[in-house]
Amino acid sequence: MLTRFSHYALSRRSKRVLLVAISTLTLTAGCVGSNSGKAPDTNNQFVKNARLPADVDMTCTVKNNDFKKWFHGDEVIANGAVKAADSTARKFADFDDNTRCDFYRWGAQMFLWMTSANENYHVFNTPPQFYDVSVESDNKREFIASNGTVAIGFRVGKGDETIELGQAGEDDVLLSQKESLVYYSIYANDAFAMYRTGVAIKNGDTSLINKLPSALQREIKPLAATLPKEFPSTALQMLDLDALSSIYGRELVDPKTMILELKISWVDADTVTDRDDYIITQATVPIFDRTKDPKKWKYSGKTETKTLAMVGFHIGGTVEGHPEMIWSTFEHVKNQPNNSYDYYVDEKRKITSKQSFNAAGDWIFFPDNGTRPAQISANATAQNIEKSTVTTAIVSKGSDPIGPVDVYGVNPWGNVQNRADLKDETLANNTDLASINKSVLSQLAEGDIRGNYVQVGGIWSAEGQIPGGYPVMFPPSNDNDPTNTYFRGSLFLANTTMETFYQYQTDIDGAVYHANCFSCHNSGSNEPDKAVPTKVSHIFDALQPLKSPLAKQ
Repeated sequence: MLTRFSHYALSRRSKRVLLVAISTLTLTAGCVGSNSGKAPDTNNQFVKNARLPADVDMTCTVKNNDFKKWFHGDEVIANGAVKAADSTARKFADFDDNTRCDFYRWGAQMFLWMTSANENYHVFNTPPQFYDVSVESDNKREFIASNGTVAIGFRVGKGDETIELGQAGEDDVLLSQKESLVYYSIYANDAFAMYRTGVAIKNGDTSLINKLPSALQREIKPLAATLPKEFPSTALQMLDLDALSSIYGRELVDPKTMILELKISWVDADTVTDRDDYIITQATVPIFDRTKDPKKWKYSGKTETKTLAMVGFHIGGTVEGHPEMIWSTFEHVKNQPNNSYDYYVDEKRKITSKQSFNAAGDWIFFPDNGTRPAQISANATAQNIEKSTVTTAIVSKGSDPIGPVDVYGVNPWGNVQNRADLKDETLANNTDLASINKSVLSQLAEGDIRGNYVQVGGIWSAEGQIPGGYPVMFPPSNDNDPTNTYFRGSLFLANTTMETFYQYQTDIDGAVYHANCFSCHNSGSNEPDKAVPTKVSHIFDALQPLKSPLAKQ
């Protein structure tokens, strides 16, 4: 019997071939420049477009030589292919000495890697490393192998629909100022898919292996039995998963990326200015009748092909020692203005400055020079088929016609800015995120489409704790101390295109709690015997396991 280590070494040549192929990917803008041979302009046009403060203390950076090594060929080329971050790095599990910046660098590199592309592929939907995830139908989802294009489809009544309209939580619908619907697509990597499959085998689904040769069945069962109850988050666990995947006939492309799931938000590219500044894709989208009833747009039964522009990118991924997943999120710089925030300008952290709210601009989700609303409330919701995320109608939530709402960033960098008891941590995190974005954007070559996106925040737990739910995982504790939490990073994190209406603190029985990714992405219970660690992913249970290509037909 082959050991997990020999299986881990199997077919390294085939993986190298695929990785070499991926290394040739560039974004559709092409290779139009390089920053090699000259020092980066730390206040270049990308930095200015992102409205990052020119004088922020650079507390979180990527050294120029290290940044070059992120790219295939160790040269920074506009829209050039980037390597994946090593999620097995020991620094993530060094709970005493790792820093926020370790995790923000991981998020930055992963974003650049997954959005590397050419005219046919983006890494995030390049088979066999990534799968499209179908919409939910009868409480089930499917892993869909990409057909080799960047298209995402919507076909009512079929099992390969991949576009969703309602946001997580209450299926709220968001429209841009120019009345484009915001569309959502979901992806998972091969390790996620094989872990889901392995768990099914571990739990007794014999249909997945009963058509395999007996020798393979005898190898697969003990390997599946070793899988942890939480998402794999150590190099050793990934060795086991890779061995299982190889025997099953679905070898992992790069186990060091660990487990990844993604959610991406899109708008109609015809409604944005300077569409060349956006990562784009072709999509088949549903047509809703907007004329008969302004308060209820019914699905017409027809679809159309549109070019969509990416406005948000959400990463959930495990790293060494962190099965709760690191939640890192990105937005386009033209989405909306942000609230005012303070940051450090000196290394001794004694001098601060303020980045003021500035609504002047051609925003996607906010009017030029508009006024901040007292509350951002959803105007409409998706009416879905029962046990499904397939939308049959968009319905007004009140007496007003369906239309845009004014959206701004309530908590810049995922921090509440007006809490005196959070001042020090808020200043430090504001500074770290402003500086990591400035560091990355200033080193990208001119013309790189990815320079139009910023990392708005990230969140994880201090020692890999998997949150269980209210109220235990959230402060305040008995002493009402909002800093007494095992969360790290952006404690009030929300992507304004995906959690638009959840940018506020949660009040439970008069106590104010953090509202962030873990408000929903948790194990579901604070009682160990009832907690389900994989519930940090909202798609895991519904996804159907992969069939083995080695099974007898």
